[in-house]
Amino acid sequence: MNNVIKVSNFMTQIINLKGCKIASITTRTSVAVPKYYMIGGEVTKVTTKEVQINYDYENAVNNRLKKEGKAPTFSAKSLPWGVWLIPNKIITHNGKCYLRMYEFKGARHETKYFVNGQPANEYQLIAIKEYENSKRKPSTTQGLTQENEVRPTNVAEENILAFKCGEIQYNKQEEISVSIAM
Repeated sequence: MNNVIKVSNFMTQIINLKGCKIASITTRTSVAVPKYYMIGGEVTKVTTKEVQINYDYENAVNNRLKKEGKAPTFSAKSLPWGVWLIPNKIITHNGKCYLRMYEFKGARHETKYFVNGQPANEYQLIAIKEYENSKRKPSTTQGLTQENEVRPTNVAEENILAFKCGEIQYNKQEEISVSIAM
């Protein structure tokens, strides 16, 4: 089966990136807060944070297990959804590309919430954060202490507003697509 995945110029640069890197990323995502939270409209979240990219999850967990004096026997499971287009970098699912990244302790992280395009007020923020905390999954530490856990996260390319890593500088306005046969 020969599927064709459209890959933007930005994702092509990620594909060609060598070695683990620290990056700055800004994303915008919808937050589906149920109506009974009485927020008063559509909620969006804009987050800017530092992340690590091009990182091998299994190796990272095993290296941290070694540092904790434990046997490095962790084996990563297959993805629960999607398939790797480029292992440890890009996942494809339902025709979309997702960037795999890792949060790390001490990284810069800023989140702003908006309701109907306007900054959320104090009461809306309380309700939004309560909702998000209720949806947060318990941490899976892979046998590591919580402060050493490896935290992978994925973001759909369409939700990336800006990205900076060394020579790679991306802003949403500069999208160009090419096709790659799989």
